[in-house]
Parts: sequence; structure tokens; C-alpha cells
Amino acid sequence: MGLFDFLKSSSSSSRSNDPLSRLKQELRNCGWANTVDGIICDYRVPASVLSDVVTYGDCSTRSIAARSENIFVDTLVRLADDSEAFVRESVASNPLTPETVVARLSRDSDSVVRSGAARNPMVSTDILTRLAREESGSTRICVASNASTPSNVIERLSKDENVNVRDSVAWNIATPSYILDILLKDDEDFVRGHAASNPMLSASAISKSIVSDDIAILKGISMNTALTNSQIEMLMANERHRGTIYRGLAGNPATPESALIHLAKWRDGDARGSVAYRKHAPEHILDILANDTEEDVRDNVAGNRTAPTRLLAKLANDPEARVRATVAGNPITPVEILRKLNQMSPRPVYSLAWNPATPTDILESLSYYTDDSEVRCRALLNLATNGQMPSI
Repeated sequence: MGLFDFLKSSSSSSRSNDPLSRLKQELRNCGWANTVDGIICDYRVPASVLSDVVTYGDCSTRSIAARSENIFVDTLVRLADDSEAFVRESVASNPLTPETVVARLSRDSDSVVRSGAARNPMVSTDILTRLAREESGSTRICVASNASTPSNVIERLSKDENVNVRDSVAWNIATPSYILDILLKDDEDFVRGHAASNPMLSASAISKSIVSDDIAILKGISMNTALTNSQIEMLMANERHRGTIYRGLAGNPATPESALIHLAKWRDGDARGSVAYRKHAPEHILDILANDTEEDVRDNVAGNRTAPTRLLAKLANDPEARVRATVAGNPITPVEILRKLNQMSPRPVYSLAWNPATPTDILESLSYYTDDSEVRCRALLNLATNGQMPSI
């Protein structure tokens, strides 16, 4: 029986079911894997749904479910013996997976699974030390990026012949400063850049980096959250590489309000967009960006979860449907604005169905939306979890 045949034959009885039961039934009868995968990626999906979908889902579905931190431990243990390596990899990387199971998967015959164990933040240092000697470069990359990896292992991996292993060391916030200082001299641009962006970089290396003429280092250092206001001022005075520096500073939480004013008016849309999406960006700066000529910039203001209500109300009338849809999906958008958006054409059904702030009556209506199974599933998930709010 196809999806629409099922809905037609069961529409009267399904209305008496609770949202969670209806969601499970929708997912069981859904003919498109993308819909199922998109729903189970949601942070709100209950363990009972995950347990249900892995029973009939394909490899992709089981793999996504096994990554969730809502999943039952018993389900993870069952999936640890899955025939597909990518499913076992997800189990191996999940911090909820029992230590004994992770230890077993760290010796799996498939390097993909061993890489999953190397990514697990709860894996033992003994296992990480062993996996750091793997022939598989992908496994060593995962060890190099794990914040639990011992410093002596990190030091050895910082000299690895595989550039992506060294790059993972440069990214790792647990990498000691003396190793990062050395990686600033790496042959590869992106390794130097990521080392420069690491907040664990030594104070002396930061001071040298802000006056560097190496564009990779300047790109990285402009994103470093350990920068002081005076160091940011020095970077902004660099006219030769202003574009690179401004783009980095626009997304840097350490950038002060005085600098954000310049960035909000700068010619580069990417930089303005980064400022527009910043948490707790000053209201007068968001005022400027809500009137930006570029749709992407206004869209970032519309999705900002600390934007003032009056700007969300303004952008709910934006000429671009995409911007209005972003307002409809913003969890801080007031109910009266969401009701107004629900009356507009085109109606932002995907955003309204996902938004935990959407009123119950609208979600109920969308849970029977005939044109798209994903809209129905999103609305049912919202109803089943009582509009659980995401962290802001």
C-alpha cells in the first residue's frame, strides 16, 4: 500500500491516535528515505521513535538513528552488530554506547568503524593511543581531532605525513600551545590557518600572527576568540588584507561592538551576514542589517534567535519568501506573527511545522497536510514533544 492509499484508508482512525503513534505510522509508511532521514536528524525525536524506525529503516536511516543522543542504549547495543559498517561506525562514535561495546568496535575489521570509535568523546585514552598507530589515515584524523587524546599522542600526530592529520591537530582545542606554535610554520596554508585560529595558541604566537603577512595565518587569527580588543584594532588597521581579516572578525564572538559597526556597513555581504546572525548583536546594528539590500543578510537577521521582536515583525513582511520562511522558523518569533505568516501566500509550511513556538491548532492542521509527508511528520513531532524548545 502506498503512502496516500494508506492515508486515505486510515484517515478517520488516525485522527483518534496520539501524535507519537501517528508519527511512527507516517514514518513506517513513508516511501521516501529523505523524509525519514530528515525527521530523525531532529534533536527532539524520542527514543521510542528511533527504536521503531531502525527496525524497518535502510542503512542510512539506521546510521542516523545510531548517532542520536536520545536513543535507547539497548538499541545501540543491537545496532553494534549491524551488517553495515556505517551503522556500526555511528554506534562506535555515540557517547551513550557502553564502554565495552566501543572497545569491541575499536577492533572492528572495517577502518570506518574504528574511526567512529576514535571520534567518541568518551573513548579511553588507551584505545586512542592504539588507534593513533593505525595505517588508515581517516582513523588517525579522528584520533587527532579528539579532545581526549593524550598530549604525547597529539605531539606525534602533529608530525604525521598526512596533512589532514596535522590539520586535525591544529583544530583540536586540547592541542598544547607549543605544538600549535610549531604548526604555524607548516607547509600547508590551511594547517597554518587553523593553528592560528585555535584559542589555545600562545600569547606570543598571537602577537606575532596579527602582524604577519601570511594571508592564511591572518585569516585564522582573525577568527581566534582569544584576541583582545587592542589586537583586533591592530588587525583592522591592516589595509592590505582587509577583506580576509574583516570576514574572519565578523564571525568572531570576541569582536567588540565598535568593530561590528564598521563590519555591518562594509561592502562584503558575507561579512555583513555573519554579523547579522551573531547572538546578542547590538540592536542598532541589526536595524541596519534588517534593511540590507542582500537577501542573505536579511535572512540571517530573520533567523537570529536574539533579534528584537519588532525586526522579526518587519521581516515577516519581507518581499522574499525565503526571508519570511526564516522568520516562521525562528523559535523566538511571537505567536501573533506566526499566525500572520500562516495566512500568507506562499505559506511557509515547512518552517511552521518545525517551529516549536507554532500554535497547536496550526500544527494540528499541518499534521494532515496532504501535499508533503515531511510537513506532516514535522508537525507531528512538534505535537508529540510539546513544542520542546532548542537551546539558544
